[in-house]
Amino acid sequence: MEDNYYVYIYLDPTKKGNYIYNDFIFDYEPFYVGKGKGKRAYVHLSKYRNDNKHNKLKYNKISKILSRGKEPIILFYSENLTELDAFNLEILLIEKIGLRIYKQGPLTNLTKGGMGSAGHKSPKKGKTYDEYYGEEKSEEIRSKVGKYERTDKHREYAREHIENLQVIRSSHPTWNNKSRYNMILLNKQRKGTKHSEERKTRISKALLGDKNPFYGKQHTDETKKIISEKNKGKLSGGKNPAAITIMINGIEYACKKEAMAALDISYTLLTKRLSSDDFPNYLIKGGS
Repeated sequence: MEDNYYVYIYLDPTKKGNYIYNDFIFDYEPFYVGKGKGKRAYVHLSKYRNDNKHNKLKYNKISKILSRGKEPIILFYSENLTELDAFNLEILLIEKIGLRIYKQGPLTNLTKGGMGSAGHKSPKKGKTYDEYYGEEKSEEIRSKVGKYERTDKHREYAREHIENLQVIRSSHPTWNNKSRYNMILLNKQRKGTKHSEERKTRISKALLGDKNPFYGKQHTDETKKIISEKNKGKLSGGKNPAAITIMINGIEYACKKEAMAALDISYTLLTKRLSSDDFPNYLIKGGS
């Protein structure tokens, strides 16, 4: 029996720490466990570029790491194993670390190891409906499918969907991102409509505090410079005819920024006082 198999683990270089799973300890968070021989450990990176349909979890994880200018760390956990030993170690590691699909851990594997997807064969493969379900059940399925015939409304929707896709792709010739296409399509369908107050409240609550994707982050100097360049020439503060003015204790301020500086208080505190009935001397005067 050949002893040229190994077990490898993909680690996330952006998540350094002390990751302990029973007797297994890692300096970076593990996100995939595999076994093989030869160049098997490197196949996932080439598959990332050529095939992203099989394991979306793993694809998205690798994509996120590469977008940050890094590459996954490939740890060869154990080498010179028999195939059986490699199978068993792979199963043990996956069991102890845990699979994301079962909400047990960070691993993006789709199976619990061993033969894995290579050893899985669908019981339906190569069989007709009659062979797999039996004549009675297959006839019932066919009758249900037959009910969903396309109507003119369905055909019209399909035509519109294809036209929208063609328009968007013609303006983005190198672009083939389904999720972003759906976002543009949704925006087009919602054009002219407004969110209800209830919907606005739900969106606001969903982005409060650490739920906000920008929470705890700051713009880089480069980003600040870009924002500054774009705002050059725009009217700001009291120069803007649409700007609000603030009246506090009988003193008028051209904008919130001016009031904050004069009173030496934060934007959050000023805003709370302006909206609170407990501070009747804090007033907002709308702009034109």
